Amino acid sequence: SASAEPASVLPADTAPTWVACEGDSPVRINEIVVANHHGALDEDGETSDWLELSLADGALATELEGWGLSDDGLSVWTLPARTLGAAPLQVWASDKNRTDSELHADFSLNALGDALFLHQPGGCVAEHMTTPRMYADVGFGRAINGSWAYFLEPTPGASNTTESRPGFAEPPVLSPAGGFVAAGTVVSASGTGTLRYTTDGGVPNEDDDEYPGAVAVGGDELDILRVRAFVDGLWPSRITTQTYSTSASLPGTGVTIISLTAEPDDLFVDE
Repeated sequence: SASAEPASVLPADTAPTWVACEGDSPVRINEIVVANHHGALDEDGETSDWLELSLADGALATELEGWGLSDDGLSVWTLPARTLGAAPLQVWASDKNRTDSELHADFSLNALGDALFLHQPGGCVAEHMTTPRMYADVGFGRAINGSWAYFLEPTPGASNTTESRPGFAEPPVLSPAGGFVAAGTVVSASGTGTLRYTTDGGVPNEDDDEYPGAVAVGGDELDILRVRAFVDGLWPSRITTQTYSTSASLPGTGVTIISLTAEPDDLFVDE
């Protein structure tokens, strides 16, 4: 399964260039969204990425003036005077560097994984982590039991009360890969859990047919197979999509072919 806890220990051969704070911190990182495409909007109407700070369990309201954030442990972006109470505080990881109304850090984060540091006044590091691979509009934060998990419904500025799971099922593998094939070619799918598929471009869901182990392509000139794995306790996998063509004329034209697959309703709806 593709599960992830934020890394808290650097490799043994990497000497930290920052100093860890002593004692327990009253403030902690609570939730992160690094690939915000359709979620919360900042004051510019943009879907900037964001993170949250919250009080540690049992901590009292804390003044945040002088606290800071960074993505390298050194170049600290300092928070202005704000009191952190029961509600988490949202900070945009937008690279806009603003502290007048909404808070915008002077750095952004990489969806493929990035470092994130929380600094106490004076510069010592209260918390540091390396984020795992992030996905579009998916939050990564502290679940109710305290462990880190993925949320399909992020909650900017609020407690993490929506459903969370520790990771995603591994995407299935289709063989052979998409491309120009002979009519009647049999495509097999391998992976963990239950594999479900569609042939109309739609996203495979739990009510779609289970992949029968092998599917023959070539009944039409173009076949699109989308397969997804479902494993108990994990979020469904990312979708594996392959397009197969049995066209006899296109391969010899020298033209590069790109197949774009989309949910049907994203292309053809009344709106």
